[in-house]
Amino acid sequence: SDASAGTIIRRIERDRPTLLVDEAQHFLKRRPDDPVRGILLAGFGRRFAFVDRCVGDDNEPRQFSTFAPKAMNGRKLAAVDDMLTSRSVVIPMTRARKRYPDLRADRDPVGEDIHRMCTRWRDDHLPTLQGAEPNMGELFGRIADVWRPLFAVADAAGGDWPELARHAATTLANQTSAIASGDTLGVQLLKDIRQVFADYGDTDRIMTADLDHALHTMPERPWETLSNGKPMTSQKRGKMLNDYGIHTTKVRDGEKTRNVYHKSAFEPAWEAWLDDAPACEPEHRNNGSNSTA
Repeated sequence: SDASAGTIIRRIERDRPTLLVDEAQHFLKRRPDDPVRGILLAGFGRRFAFVDRCVGDDNEPRQFSTFAPKAMNGRKLAAVDDMLTSRSVVIPMTRARKRYPDLRADRDPVGEDIHRMCTRWRDDHLPTLQGAEPNMGELFGRIADVWRPLFAVADAAGGDWPELARHAATTLANQTSAIASGDTLGVQLLKDIRQVFADYGDTDRIMTADLDHALHTMPERPWETLSNGKPMTSQKRGKMLNDYGIHTTKVRDGEKTRNVYHKSAFEPAWEAWLDDAPACEPEHRNNGSNSTA
């Protein structure tokens, strides 16, 4: 539920535990420069999972490992820290619709047996797992790094597990595409806005209300539920784009003043943050008359 950075790195170094972080949104929002966040991010890959600390009376520098499995739960973790969740297998959860009276926190009749069986299976298959090069299919980049050891385990288990594991990876990646691709939410927003401009044709500007409507109606995107289960607010959208130096301008529309984004304001960010592939062909034309205020 809470631990300092020093405690975490020493526990990892000594015990090689699995870190279970409950209500992680509170744990990660204590302050922006909290070293715990850096430790969790660094623990993603074994090769670079180290931090340096000075120890002893002479303050001798020492290297501590931060490599450890982690399981976190919390509300809207992608909005809290999308860099961390992009390094994770993200499993969308919802409130239980019925009671489960047999599940009690103070009783675990099968957990120890499962632990022993998993440990024995790991020991029997460790050489195979260490040398495994599983077929990652269409997964690449960070999401492939996340799933590679799980695919290796599934392949070693045989039977239906290889197919089930890859189906699970594809399903979860589609459900959480904004972070499962390895992109931050900001980069995903840039990609989706580029798609909106493509859908609108040769326009050189778009009203913020039309842009928000288009984003909220995109399938399999987080914008419709980003703000505590509700559509992303204009303030949230504006703040995310401000980080890339993109701002609105005001234009006259009859007797009213509208906020618009000019396409030229996005082009430097698209060039810097997105690949060189052109925007997708328009799948449909957005109708500005359907926009919301």
